Amino acid sequence: GDGGAGGGGGAGGAGGATAKKSAAKKSTTKRGAGVTAANTGGTGVAGGSRDLRGELRDFARSRPGGWGHDEWQGLLGDLRGRGHDVSDEGAVGMQLERERLAHQLEDVGGLGKKADALVDRFETVYSLRQASVDDIASVKGIDRQLAERVKERFS
Repeated sequence: GDGGAGGGGGAGGAGGATAKKSAAKKSTTKRGAGVTAANTGGTGVAGGSRDLRGELRDFARSRPGGWGHDEWQGLLGDLRGRGHDVSDEGAVGMQLERERLAHQLEDVGGLGKKADALVDRFETVYSLRQASVDDIASVKGIDRQLAERVKERFS
């Protein structure tokens, strides 16, 4: 399976309730503006700690195959302990999934900034895996040859 928070597959990290919450209330958080601004009043983190996006990016990079429920709950606890507002677990989970997808897209040569458009369109590794080459190629800036390379990476 895919693992991950709200990604819809395998041993999903956020668990069923959060995944359903994510699906019911689709996050419009963009990678970069992120949950930090949305959930911490735009101030980042209390006490000048790392920003939430950086924390999520590191967690996702250290677990490219996904994560289990216990790891997800541990991450939320760690983030709370460092002053992050993670009360909207669905939004945090979606931001985490977006960071995971962005990290995995780094493996596709020739994408560069176009990876952001793929993250905006598909949001999760699971969604990109389900997409056809035509779906991927329909994203602005992605030609068919690049779409085929992306599909190959995520197949």
